[in-house]
Amino acid sequence: MEQKPTKEHIYPKWLIRELRRLGVKNGSPDPRQRKIEWPTAPACQRCNNNWMSVLDNDASSIMLPMFFSTRLVSEEEQLRLALWAAMKAVLFDSAGEAVIPRGFSQSLEIFRHPHPGMHVWIAAYHDSNPLALVIRPIYAPQPTKGEIDQLNGWCATFSVLRVAFQVFIPFVEGNLAPLPDFHGSVAELWPPSGKVLDWPPPYYFDSESINGLAARIHDNRDVVKMEVTLTEAVREPPELPDSAPAP
Repeated sequence: MEQKPTKEHIYPKWLIRELRRLGVKNGSPDPRQRKIEWPTAPACQRCNNNWMSVLDNDASSIMLPMFFSTRLVSEEEQLRLALWAAMKAVLFDSAGEAVIPRGFSQSLEIFRHPHPGMHVWIAAYHDSNPLALVIRPIYAPQPTKGEIDQLNGWCATFSVLRVAFQVFIPFVEGNLAPLPDFHGSVAELWPPSGKVLDWPPPYYFDSESINGLAARIHDNRDVVKMEVTLTEAVREPPELPDSAPAP
């Protein structure tokens, strides 16, 4: 028997705790309105309490060290992050009009990796708004004037404190044209590259420049401006253990 959907918080508890620890508010001048409203999306109770919960915990052990320090991200960790970002993208969609075909979410549950047609990228992010979100439906103009353009794909670009993800879900088969990587500041997680990721990238995005990141996947319906100002990432040298001899 199919279970009744429950309300799933899109942002996991560990992230909410971390944001609260850092004193993140929503910026309202009224103290009574400063509590962040955490968005929810419908999800089946079995998924919510099992593989989705496990994936959230897996992501926390990978991402928390990425927020404030340099590190190498292994191939396996990249795959876990790609799956986590794909899951969140599907939840963002289901919280609204839900246009993503059901097969993409079923693929996540069955195979525990993004659908082969998906693309997932990661970038560094730093801004007073830690939870930026840009949704872009991708249309294909119809040859006959007056016909409704066909929805060919869906793209979610979102930040999680110090990390940004971009998830592109195509609804038709085809090859994706080469995209700008902003001087090596955007790395592809899925399909897997087979390389270890040196974190963080050379530059990071903020709440304004992330719009340029989102606009790199577009459908030529509107004029796209991609004037992006990137900030160089500061790479702190690793701390020596207490027992290490002084140089």
